[in-house]
Amino acid sequence: MPSTAQSTTGRKRFHHKTQVHAPVLFVGEEGLIKEATPAAARLLEYPANAKLGSCFYSLVNRRNMAQVTRDLQDMVGRRKSKAEWLLRLWTGRNRWRWYKASAYTKAPFAMPESTKETPIVAVHLRDMHAW
Repeated sequence: MPSTAQSTTGRKRFHHKTQVHAPVLFVGEEGLIKEATPAAARLLEYPANAKLGSCFYSLVNRRNMAQVTRDLQDMVGRRKSKAEWLLRLWTGRNRWRWYKASAYTKAPFAMPESTKETPIVAVHLRDMHAW
């Protein structure tokens, strides 16, 4: 008899919907935020209904800007698949906070349907205070 984890009914129990529950920003090739998960808005200290802004670069501290810009251009143009940064990002409470950011062109989670038409970079954020 197969174990529960290997049976088809057991596997369905662990499947997730395509909606990403992690704090992720989906950034287009020009640096525009195409979509942000609710967890990303909470982590960046924005109210639930507030918009994060249209450009990812507007959230990034100027000291991190050159590296982030170069890596995102390489990811979209030259197909670099992953980048990681320690970033200071501007929050909804009008202050700078440190985050660990991992950017992927092929994310380890399902991309939203609205982002499948153009090259998208998924930026997964983690709060440095949790470390």
